[in-house]
Amino acid sequence: MNLDKGGRLWVTQSGKEGPGSKQFFIEPSGSAVLLASGELGLERKFLRIRAYRTGVPNAVPVFLGDSNVTPESGFALYPLDEIVLCIGPGAEVYATASYDVGQAEPEVDVLELG
Repeated sequence: MNLDKGGRLWVTQSGKEGPGSKQFFIEPSGSAVLLASGELGLERKFLRIRAYRTGVPNAVPVFLGDSNVTPESGFALYPLDEIVLCIGPGAEVYATASYDVGQAEPEVDVLELG
């Protein structure tokens, strides 16, 4: 969904099946998880990425970036934080986290806006 200059709401579909949503759990292995990729043929795609696991003891942030993302190089997204990204064709967004087994597994929700 987007607002035009007059404040009116309009909805766009992205991809062949329209907007979608997916939930991801980040494993303690430290491996980067692919959250989304820009589909070829689309000019751009907007993604709302939200971190969860609030109120859980030892909740940890997730880190966003490219396929080589690390906690040191990524953009930190703490529990209940969210960000909207505009990605172009062929672009990919990955997430990783750094935590010990036994801590709350970070959860990320990705919503494709258009």
